[in-house]
Parts: sequence; C-alpha cells; structure tokens
Amino acid sequence: MKAKLFNLYLTFLLVSVWVACEPARQPQAAAGPIDNDSLLIKYRQEGKLIAAESFKALSKALLTAIDSGGVSHALQFCNLQAIPLTDSMARLYGAEVRRVSNKNRNPANKASEDDLEIMTMMQQAIEKSKLPSDTIFDDKTGNLIYAAPIVIAPPCLRCHGMPENEIAAGDLQLIRSLYPDDKAVDYQTGMLRGIWKITFKR
Repeated sequence: MKAKLFNLYLTFLLVSVWVACEPARQPQAAAGPIDNDSLLIKYRQEGKLIAAESFKALSKALLTAIDSGGVSHALQFCNLQAIPLTDSMARLYGAEVRRVSNKNRNPANKASEDDLEIMTMMQQAIEKSKLPSDTIFDDKTGNLIYAAPIVIAPPCLRCHGMPENEIAAGDLQLIRSLYPDDKAVDYQTGMLRGIWKITFKR
C-alpha cells in the first residue's frame, strides 16, 4: 500500500515537472530578459530533465526508507541525506540543484525573494485551477534559473499535513526535534509546497 501511495505521488509530481508547456515567464525582479530563444529552450529542457531525475532519485530513496522503517525513518533520512543527494545530482549534471520553499523545514531550503516571486506566480495559477507552469529566467548575477513547481499530493500529508491529524504524534515530535524551526506543516492536497530550483552558472 505504501508503495502504491508513493508511486501515485511520484506520478503526480513528474506530471508537474513535465506537463507544463506555457511560454516561460520573466519575473519583474529578474535581472534582464533572455533574448536568445534557442538558449532558453536548451536550458529549459535541461532543467526539466535535471528536476525530474533529481525527484526520481529522492523519491526512490524515500520509498526505501519508508518501506524499511516507516515515516520516522524517512524523516531521519531526509534530515541527513536529502541535501547530499541533491548535491550529488548537481555534480552529475553540472548545475546547482535545490528545493526551496516559503515554508521551509530545513533552513538551507529557505526561498529567496526571487524564489518567492516565482512561487507567487505558480500559486496564482493554482488558485485559478490551473497546473502551475515551470519557468526559466536570469537572476541578478546573470545565471540562468529553471524553476518547476512542487505540489502537495496525498502521501506528503503524513509529514506535511495537519499536526496530530494527518501527522502522527510520534512523527510530529520527531519533526520538532530534528527541525526546531519547522514551518512545513498545515498543507492540503494540491497546495504549492515549493519549487525545484536548477541554477546554470554562466
């Protein structure tokens, strides 16, 4: 049953990464437009691939942790291994790979002002019952950033839902122990959790 739920989660988020096909949008805070269409297409395709492969690697590891020791084991895995895993994907693809959120669990995943602007656009799409689009833009230092939405699916609620309702009391205690400043709870299915952020250095 756990495997089926997590496979549903995997399918849902891969759709979020791959299906989005609206034209890329530039946030007002970005440092200048990308005026080379072929460059934009190239990096957007690469960003999609890196985000999808990083998600698959993280999902596989989480599923293994859940199957071997339940949610509590998965929480401890995330605490120690999630960032090293995404760092390994960064080395593999030669681009910075991060997950960021306005309601971060790990302080290292706190969204920047530009990230928040991207999340606002994605949230507006969700409020209009649309699938939020991925996007690519220049940051203030001239790097290219690819961003893809992370949307809450039902299996996420065991770690990110309502405390002492969807999150078991023991798991909630462990979350508070591992992450004293945790903000990543009170989500519902379909809400925007954060973004995959792929940075291509130029």
